[in-house]
Amino acid sequence: MSLDPVERPRLSSLHREVERSGSSPFRSRFVAEQEAYGESVHTPVEIWIATGATFLIKFLIALTFLVPVLVCELPLAIVLDVAWGLGVLTVLSYQLAQAQGVPAWKVISEHLVIAGAVLTTTHVVGDWVKERADFPEKEKLGFEQSDGSQRNMPDRGRLP
Repeated sequence: MSLDPVERPRLSSLHREVERSGSSPFRSRFVAEQEAYGESVHTPVEIWIATGATFLIKFLIALTFLVPVLVCELPLAIVLDVAWGLGVLTVLSYQLAQAQGVPAWKVISEHLVIAGAVLTTTHVVGDWVKERADFPEKEKLGFEQSDGSQRNMPDRGRLP
């Protein structure tokens, strides 16, 4: 069941390894290739544990961005969240560079440049949408008035 070595040398060596190991013919070709090239193979339970841990960590980090919004005025909260996000990105980029054995400044600068491009693009698109959309003025919604005083939201009636 081995393949012609001239046509597909990589798969040929892979199949020889699988044949030598006495693997089942129903075995996944992907798993066999991973093992043949020394890559790690994980069980479904390990994959679900990693997925759950990834979700939990991302959720907890996302919650940290909520703190400035709840504690500070919105303009200050935005600045604090951007600074916090860039700080987290810098620390994680540094750790990634250390793990890969590459110069940290390259990885950090690459990620910060991409983050800057994303922030700038988001801001420009937001301004563009704001100019072209028909949003009601704050006064019409019942928020802060031009003299700084507050008024309540207009009465929309009660549900029965």
